[in-house]
Amino acid sequence: GGCLAVPVTTTVQIKLAPTAVISPASQNICQGTSANITVTLTGTAPWTIVYNNSVTNTNTTISGILTSPYTLVVSPAGNNTYTLVSVNDAVGCPNGAVSGSAQVVVKPLPTAAIQGNADQTICTGSSATIPIVFTGGQPYSLTYNVNGANPVTITGINTNNYNLVVSPVNNGTSPATFNYALTAVVDGIPCTGNVF
Repeated sequence: GGCLAVPVTTTVQIKLAPTAVISPASQNICQGTSANITVTLTGTAPWTIVYNNSVTNTNTTISGILTSPYTLVVSPAGNNTYTLVSVNDAVGCPNGAVSGSAQVVVKPLPTAAIQGNADQTICTGSSATIPIVFTGGQPYSLTYNVNGANPVTITGINTNNYNLVVSPVNNGTSPATFNYALTAVVDGIPCTGNVF
């Protein structure tokens, strides 16, 4: 009548180290706006990530991330590249793998301006050419109005020096004045800019 040994079992669970991948690799934003950078995480929430920005070469820590993918919102004043440095999760396994970098290219806002003194006098049935100078990225979309009304939008302008040809119609018997004013410009990014 000996004693029976009762087997004791121990379960060892192996957790994988977390991972973090940053994307997209590159994106354009308009000056004064923000960019959304996606960080895709694996492991167990909550996560802590550290990322670096190339302009100041400083690291920023974000902790308490509860969901994946995580959206990192940045508002750089100029071109910047964001790179992950490290990732940790709730389990605490070391050496989490990080990969990818996200370049944010900040595009200046476009402009459109009537060049010089474009006031003109034409005869009935004739046309007038209004020179307009653009800055920004082609193609441009330009909106103008006549005497503060009747907005007209022209799209697909693929030059920085554009001649707007207008043919105003005078239905009266007295001379008439038509004032053309630029009201909006959008470039190919698309960024909405300033008109002069």
